Order: sequence, then C-alpha cells, then structure tokens
Amino acid sequence: MPSSPENVTQKWPATSLMQNAVSELKLQRGILLPLMAMNFTWFAKTAITTAFLGRLGDVYLAGGTLGFTFANVTGFSVLNGLCGAMEPICGQAFGAKNYKLLHKTLIMATLLLLLISLPISFFLLNVDKILVQFGQQEDISNMANKHLIHLLPDLVITSLLCPLQA
Repeated sequence: MPSSPENVTQKWPATSLMQNAVSELKLQRGILLPLMAMNFTWFAKTAITTAFLGRLGDVYLAGGTLGFTFANVTGFSVLNGLCGAMEPICGQAFGAKNYKLLHKTLIMATLLLLLISLPISFFLLNVDKILVQFGQQEDISNMANKHLIHLLPDLVITSLLCPLQA
C-alpha cells in the first residue's frame, strides 16, 4: 500500500541537527559572556545587599528586602516588559538591514522608558504610605522607603541599558 503524504513524517538526521546547533552556538557566543556578566552582577548585587542588611538587624533586612521586592515588581518588571515590545521590531529591522528603523526604535524605547521612570519614581517614593495602608509595620515601611530612595538611580540605568540588551 503506497503511503499518502499525510502519513509520511520527515525525520531529520541527528548529525544535521547537531551541526545546526553547534553553528548556532558559535553565532551566539559573542553575546553570551556579556549577558552572563550582566545577569551575574544583577543577582550578586541583590545577594550582597541582602547579606549586609541581615548583619544590620531584622528591621533593616525586612525593610530592605521588602523595598527591593516592591521595586522589582512595580518598577524593573514594568521597564523590562515595555522593553520587550521593541524586540520584534528590532529583530525585523536588523534582518531587513533597515538600520535607520533599528536606531529610531532604540532611541524611542529609551525615551519611553525614561519617561515611564518618572511616575514609577513618584510611586516608589511614597511606598511607605502605601505599605502602611496595606497593614505593614511602620518601621519596616520606613526602612523600605529608605532603601527604595537608593534604588531610584537604578531605574534610570535600567531605562538606558534595557533597550541595549534587547
């Protein structure tokens, strides 16, 4: 019985798949180390800060961790999410060798993230009042606010670096 086109499955040779994977890895290795270094320093910053806050006392640790978590959820995640919207545009522009559109997208995304950083900053500056309204202890809320004041420059840095990462 002859096989119909619906019943025929194409099997890829394992060597061809392996060769494609190795060639793709060779193409990607140029960005591997910078991305690894960036992610390592981001997580190291959090771990080192938490370790130092833990040595200062329970209120410092609780407030600092709460502030950093609040900033991650309401600030950095928003910026990273907005930045993710530019990735398909940049990928298509780069593939089409339309470098003018790539440049324009990079500039517009950076400006948008810087603009969005302003309301996020005002929101983070008032985190102590917000946390108290939700039932958090006042001393921990004040400590979270102090910690967030020192994280505000990170919003600007993230606004500048996030589009370059994408």
